[in-house]
Amino acid sequence: MNRLLSPNRIMKDTRPWDEEFCISDNCIGCGVCESVCQFSNIKIQNNKPAFLHYCQRCMACIQYCPQKAIGLKGKPLSVCGEMAGDPLAAAILVGLGIRSLSMSEPNIPRVKYALSGISAAKAAEMAEKARKLRTEAEIRKLAATLAV
Repeated sequence: MNRLLSPNRIMKDTRPWDEEFCISDNCIGCGVCESVCQFSNIKIQNNKPAFLHYCQRCMACIQYCPQKAIGLKGKPLSVCGEMAGDPLAAAILVGLGIRSLSMSEPNIPRVKYALSGISAAKAAEMAEKARKLRTEAEIRKLAATLAV
């Protein structure tokens, strides 16, 4: 029984995360996913992305695919909780390609108002800048520029 409950078995998911990705027939083999992957996890083989199991779930391949051909198998990309209900964070999440945000009812008007004032292109630009930052404070400072 101790072997089954060891911290290594409970705390560590050993499945390669990229096994959760799927590629639709919309893929044209353009290589954008390969070029934006920060972990060199994607190689184009036979005009389709092949995953090498180094994925860290940055979701850049999903965000930047011009054909929207990369997704998660049977799962919509969504965020639920406090981050989704934060107007500044929600804008960055939309920029990352997330289109489903679940939040408590009091946050809906604030998030809706914040998102109504930004284009998808501007949100994507902010998400790209946020991806390069290291701390929450830096990302919040960037997001606050949106509110101005």
